[in-house]
Amino acid sequence: MTNWFVAPVTTRLDLGNDQWIEIKERLDFGETQALAASSMAQAGNLAGGEAPTIQLDLVAYKLERICAYVLDWSARDVDGRAVPVTRATIKALNPAMATAIDVALD
Repeated sequence: MTNWFVAPVTTRLDLGNDQWIEIKERLDFGETQALAASSMAQAGNLAGGEAPTIQLDLVAYKLERICAYVLDWSARDVDGRAVPVTRATIKALNPAMATAIDVALD
């Protein structure tokens, strides 16, 4: 039987040093479309008759990918309190941690 919907299955990935992220194993259709759209930016002056071109925006793609996949993490603030996973907290990540999460998602 064909499964029409993505099951909400998660997995925990080890980032090392007792750090982890919990992610969705699969994105649904809406999430995959949003992720694909986030990586493309239209350039060109349509009003001036110029043909539009599509440019890849890898920064937006990486941010959207982390937002789409990561459900929970071991992140703590300076006082040791759990930090919720939000777009704002993802944007505020130390670049090295963002890279570690990006690599883990690969």
